[in-house]
Amino acid sequence: MLTYPLIRCIDPGFPNGLLHSPFVIALRNRSVGDRELLEWLDCASYEPQPPSPTTRHQLYLSEDAEWMLVADNWSYGLFFRCGEDLLARGARWGELFAFCVGDADESYSFSHYVDGSRRRAYAVDSPHWSDRIVSLDEGTPLQAESDSLRMEEAMLIVWTLAASLGIETDHRRKTFRCYGPAVDDGLGG
Repeated sequence: MLTYPLIRCIDPGFPNGLLHSPFVIALRNRSVGDRELLEWLDCASYEPQPPSPTTRHQLYLSEDAEWMLVADNWSYGLFFRCGEDLLARGARWGELFAFCVGDADESYSFSHYVDGSRRRAYAVDSPHWSDRIVSLDEGTPLQAESDSLRMEEAMLIVWTLAASLGIETDHRRKTFRCYGPAVDDGLGG
């Protein structure tokens, strides 16, 4: 059974001690270190920081037995910097699955890379905030798509697809690291 996709965060500022993330990148390669990931994501200047639900542009890193996970915060700072070229460069290290959900609408998207190239991209827009319109549908569907895309909640759709690839969905008992920009770098704290 799929547990709700949350990442544990022991900090009184996070509701119920859990971090929700609108954009996640999972990379099947545990040998890639935090510094390499941050450099790839154009966040080389990021430093370890205590997690904060109100600090913009923080990233959270975690892992399971096979996958490294990078979770954005609700400012979507990573999402807006992370285009096709950046994801394709990350896929050089191994299989990559990236997904995003909208914060106030019904939109979501996901991309799957194997052997350094994108095999699947799917995006659903929500121009009227309560509707869903497929705006991108490229490549061979993932095996779990036929059932997953029928779900109502976008977050469950993308995490169910992640689980179908072997990505752990419950990170509440995992540790994670938080990184963010220095206050004076112009990105804001």
